[in-house]
Amino acid sequence: MSELITAGGDWINTVSKELSDSITVSSHAKDRVIERFNLQSKTKAKEWIENNIGDAEFLTVGLTDDGNNSRIFVKGDIFFALDLYSDHVVTVYKEDGRSKRDALRSIAPVLEREMRKHKRETKRKLKELDVLYAEIQMEMGEVRLNLAQCRSKAKQTAYLARYNALSERMSEVTEETTQVRNEHTRIMRGFAAML
Repeated sequence: MSELITAGGDWINTVSKELSDSITVSSHAKDRVIERFNLQSKTKAKEWIENNIGDAEFLTVGLTDDGNNSRIFVKGDIFFALDLYSDHVVTVYKEDGRSKRDALRSIAPVLEREMRKHKRETKRKLKELDVLYAEIQMEMGEVRLNLAQCRSKAKQTAYLARYNALSERMSEVTEETTQVRNEHTRIMRGFAAML
């Protein structure tokens, strides 16, 4: 560990984030695969590791359960801990839910802030649409009043065309309002699922 400390803050960049074609597997890693993934022999455990690690992606440099530094690779909910500087699999473990809960707990304030921000933005959009709807209704009333008082056929035709355009725009505003509400509901469900 002292070598990592003396390397300064950039030590994580000194390790390889790629795997070579030839990995080695510790006896401990084989034992953990047999125990945690219900395999029958060390030979099958080694094959299982070799088959699954090829698709794994580098996650971070972290500590194994025994406190040693290792490169952590992940595939789904399977984590592979490899030696820091060689492609030697030290241990394998399955996500037990604690890491996910801890991560969610750490980002919960960010999610809650984003939820509040989205609620404010949605409220602002809906208010704008409500004001627009009311303005359209007012103008439609004025157009109807002018239409009732008008004697000229040309003006009546113009007022009817304007009334129909306003009616169409009112339908669009109603549709936009529904879309904003549906999107808000969908996004809030997503936030709730993450929390």
